[in-house]
Amino acid sequence: MGTTISNSKTMRQLIILFLFFFLLGACNRQKEKTVSNDSQIKAEQDIVLKREVLGVTLGETSKDSALLQMKQLGYNMDQIDRDIFVYNNPIRFGEQMWDFMSLITYQNKVRKIQFVKIVNDMESFYNDYDMLSSVLKSKYHPLIAYEDTASVKSSISFIDNLTSLNLQLDIIGEQPAMTLTYDDVKLDDKYNQESYNEL
Repeated sequence: MGTTISNSKTMRQLIILFLFFFLLGACNRQKEKTVSNDSQIKAEQDIVLKREVLGVTLGETSKDSALLQMKQLGYNMDQIDRDIFVYNNPIRFGEQMWDFMSLITYQNKVRKIQFVKIVNDMESFYNDYDMLSSVLKSKYHPLIAYEDTASVKSSISFIDNLTSLNLQLDIIGEQPAMTLTYDDVKLDDKYNQESYNEL
């Protein structure tokens, strides 16, 4: 009987010891998970959208400096309006050939840079769109502000505190086109507010 009590006591001690190590391990795993989650949140907070395009920084580069930079790269821009300049020739950007590029200024700073690819057939558009949206999502996934959720997707937007980036099916003139647009958020807000006040 003494042996049975002793065995029972030993068994209880082993169970307590096992539970202790199990709980200790669970605490450590939870701590590692918390550190991992904190690292992931920190990494996501460090992700920002590209603000410099072809050597021109949105919201900072002046109109004259931007036009000079484009000229040095071989992109002579035609002035379409007071604040709209267009390079009306094919241009390579982001592993894609675009039909033309426009640069839009406001208050003498670059507000927007847009690349345009005319859509001749929708199958090509969806192939290009899927490829580009996948690349952008892999870089900027935490910054997605909107994504078309229809079965055939055609629009995705990313935004941080300074910049927005949009890839979408658009209409340029009367022609369908794929556009990739970088916008300075603050200048866009000022421009839109001014336009609203003019109504």
